[in-house]
Amino acid sequence: MPPVQIRIRLCRFIELCVSFSGIRIPTFYRKSCTMKSSKQKSNRIESPGEKKTPQRMIFANEAGHQIAAIAEQDRLTDFWIQEEQRVDRGASGNIYRGIVVKVIPALNAAFVDIGLDRHGFLSYNELAPKKHQQKKHKSRGGPQKQGIEQRLKAGDTILVQIEKEAIGGKGPSLTGRVSLPGRFLVYMPYTNAIRMSKMLDETEKKHFHDLIKNEIKIEGGVILRTASKGRSKKDIQHDLGFLTRTWKRIESDFETAEGSKLLHREFEVFERALRDNFSPNISEIIVDHPRLKYRIAQFLKVISPRSNPDQLIKFHTDKTKSVWSAYNLVRDFDRFFSNRITLDCGGSIIIEEMETLTAIDVNSGKNVAGKTQEETILETNLEAAQEIPRQLRLRQIGGIIIIDFIDMRLKRNQEKVFKILERELKKDRTPSDIQQFTDLGLIQITRQRVGQSLTKRLTFTCPHCNGSGRRPSIALV
Repeated sequence: MPPVQIRIRLCRFIELCVSFSGIRIPTFYRKSCTMKSSKQKSNRIESPGEKKTPQRMIFANEAGHQIAAIAEQDRLTDFWIQEEQRVDRGASGNIYRGIVVKVIPALNAAFVDIGLDRHGFLSYNELAPKKHQQKKHKSRGGPQKQGIEQRLKAGDTILVQIEKEAIGGKGPSLTGRVSLPGRFLVYMPYTNAIRMSKMLDETEKKHFHDLIKNEIKIEGGVILRTASKGRSKKDIQHDLGFLTRTWKRIESDFETAEGSKLLHREFEVFERALRDNFSPNISEIIVDHPRLKYRIAQFLKVISPRSNPDQLIKFHTDKTKSVWSAYNLVRDFDRFFSNRITLDCGGSIIIEEMETLTAIDVNSGKNVAGKTQEETILETNLEAAQEIPRQLRLRQIGGIIIIDFIDMRLKRNQEKVFKILERELKKDRTPSDIQQFTDLGLIQITRQRVGQSLTKRLTFTCPHCNGSGRRPSIALV
């Protein structure tokens, strides 16, 4: 007779399976995902096209930090911050001449000294492709399986790029598959692939593919970005020429340098925000310092020669209030330091960042506007589905994200919430993947992580309780 099992649901996230043979705790909500695996559809989300709503870009220096933001209708949609003393070390996108410190066959990876406090981690899958096909080694068991020990040994020099910044006690994650992002395209010197943003229509994809393949001489591969939409051959050539010249300089510096060395520094937060986000939708650019105004104007002339910096850039002169107060953005800043976000309908969402995942709980709170309980729940969930992707973007939360919406009895209401959540995630430049509702009413999102979240960077653990409470580390407003 098989052992009798009793399932005990402790909460939405944990279910225990008790039997005469012992107690086991299944992997996080695996039962729900397994039961629905045949029905669930993975919806890969890519970068969106240009927004039609006018936007405002804001650049400021606050408490030793460089800050860039985009606001839409007096609400922050994107936010970046970088410590001034860190801008030239350890940023995602930096390219280094590294020295292999240790090769670990068991991990099929190596640790590389790139001159930072902690060594970088380089896995075999992130090694640059070999220029010539690897010769097969004959043995009794056939060709030997290729491992990192066949490609690298301690003391070797290698050209690497930071893919993910150092987080906690871990050093940065490295890649040998270097890429250089530009205004309209991303240049990849180690591949011949021609890829396109999914936001370009088929006619544009064919046009750019033929242009790159037949008319523009190129060594390497490219990804045409959404910003390339409607751009001329001259624009593409100008961007590509700048990136290829940059790559030639990096290669030359790598050959002549000694030891571990920074070869190429990714743009600082001001220039990076402009390069990746400037579009015709930007109606004005606000800066809080005259020198910053000049700096932004000069960079605009490089990435968008047709723009008029004198007309676009405005200098914030009111010394009685910060630039954030002047444009009604203080409320959004206050939210950065709180795990509870109050919704306009009266409900709330609670964001808890943990080591392995981020859990988000939706509560109806004071919302009693609906005619029925189901209507009230739907209204709260719909507003939460709009706000959650925005908070993920602003807080720069990556990894596994689990959302616990309020239980809805009707399947069509779940579909409404899912469509809103999916639509809002498409506005995010960072790639993410979303799964349908599980049996427990949960939604899973995986979002690419490139560094520490904003909360981890702007706060520190409370020294009095050493618990989960955190305190602001800088005064932004």
